Amino acid sequence: MVEISDIVSRRSVKAWLLEQSDQIDASHLLSHRAAMRVLPIAWEHFFALSESNPRQNDAIQLHLLRIALSSSLKRHTGRRVNLSAIRSATNRIYASFEFQAAAYAAFTARSNADVLSAKDPPEAVRAAADAVKSATDALFFHSTVFSSKEDQPNSDAGKLREHAQDIAAVQHFYEAVRIECSALQEDTRISKVPLWPAGSNPLKTIWTEFKDKLLRDGKIRTNSSQEKKIDWSFWIDWYESALDGTEHRWEMLTDVALMEEEYWTGSSSEAMKKIADIVAQHKQISKATEGKLEVFRATLFDFSYDHAEAVMRAVPLDRDWKHLNDPDLLRAFLEDAEDLREDLELFCEAMHSEGSAMQGAGVVRTYCIAILTELSRAADRQTLRVGKLVQYGRMIENARLDPSAQAEFGLLAPALQDNGQAILNLMRNHFARTLSRFAELRDIGIEEDASRWEVLQGFRDLVSTVRMGDGADRPALAQEDAAVLEDILDSVDRQMRALDATHEEGAIASLQRDINFELAKLGATIAIYRERAVSAEGQTGKVVDVTLKWQKRGLGLWAIVESLRKLF
Repeated sequence: MVEISDIVSRRSVKAWLLEQSDQIDASHLLSHRAAMRVLPIAWEHFFALSESNPRQNDAIQLHLLRIALSSSLKRHTGRRVNLSAIRSATNRIYASFEFQAAAYAAFTARSNADVLSAKDPPEAVRAAADAVKSATDALFFHSTVFSSKEDQPNSDAGKLREHAQDIAAVQHFYEAVRIECSALQEDTRISKVPLWPAGSNPLKTIWTEFKDKLLRDGKIRTNSSQEKKIDWSFWIDWYESALDGTEHRWEMLTDVALMEEEYWTGSSSEAMKKIADIVAQHKQISKATEGKLEVFRATLFDFSYDHAEAVMRAVPLDRDWKHLNDPDLLRAFLEDAEDLREDLELFCEAMHSEGSAMQGAGVVRTYCIAILTELSRAADRQTLRVGKLVQYGRMIENARLDPSAQAEFGLLAPALQDNGQAILNLMRNHFARTLSRFAELRDIGIEEDASRWEVLQGFRDLVSTVRMGDGADRPALAQEDAAVLEDILDSVDRQMRALDATHEEGAIASLQRDINFELAKLGATIAIYRERAVSAEGQTGKVVDVTLKWQKRGLGLWAIVESLRKLF
């Protein structure tokens, strides 16, 4: 077993990754943050080259930034990123010792893209280890030890890198990697962790100078040899937020990452103009909804009124599904979904054969069938209730990570692991937008003076009210949709009982986070149901007024319960 304290090289990083239960997720984490740390080295280099060869190097800048942005949103962008341009550029400058640092920084970005497009865990682990090694090589050659051409020795570069561990920048890098590994094991929200440990960023001066240059005279030459000023403020703000661990604009970033292909393959000026439009749109939305509870965006699904049955029904959120209007993306999703369907159907048959002999199989099989139903809906109707799929997958994820459930499944335990991971990968690869909405809820918890069992009962009462409706301005929720909310409550009930029974500190913290997260999603969903269910014009203002009062009181699940009660 590799201890986190022993992670000091490519070999130890690879060995540690191979021991993780979710190797793809861990590989993505390390490769993405490695690429982000050394991004300024490659970015600055290609920015300078764009003045002499704008067409090629301007495009490479966009590809570098696109890989990093898409990676931060955990999108599977290997197919859409022009890796050949990165390979061509890094191969071309590799031979020049003067630009070794930029070459390795670009190789790090390429390896990160390889992790994103990896088809299996071993491939992801290898690419992540390569990313870490390339990043340390970039820092090594960028170190002040070889800061000028005259300082560069004539010795073999491979032998020189043997001493990379002695370079302070490399030591700081591995310190950051160890912090990330610990955060991953402790289930810490990694986007809140700065890229570098406090005061240890060896590229701080380089980034500051490059940022000032971008702000002061960030311009490129067009094909007509005329200079055009480019507004790089979006990318500067984005990178600064990543450095500090303060990013929160996930929906806006997702919209930028999903820009039409023509903007990514065109000029920087056109891309920045489109990005500016996206930023402006989100500022307008933010201003229009200023003071409203952000939790509304984190609902599991939207609702609409079924006039024939006189009930409210769960429907997909347009923003969850709209990026699949791209025929290529839709085709990719349906292909992945079909692969998952085949595996889940076989898994369900195996669980059915085991019958009652395998405790927990009935629950897991129920959610597997629910996922199969949703995937069939996607193929038949070209639409999908993504929030439901996420929730069903989370139920199976809970079983997958439960040691007692794994023991009960016996010979089927590997199938439980594989199918649970496959569901998780499907969501990460195709619906990062939905996952980014839910990220807003990670910081909501139960107040210190509140009883978690009373909070749970409060949510049970609210779901009961939603199920029944009142026949007037609050139509009842369709029974099958209300059942999803009740399943969440039952899952939380089991988690609370497990929490009461455990004394292991790490398990207590993990269970409490899961409980808080599930209840916060439930609160968001009940709030949006109430918003959609009212029929009298102007009544939606009541929802906003109550949530404004809640917001001023501070984040807390008991406060959500009390606020929602006032809406019914």
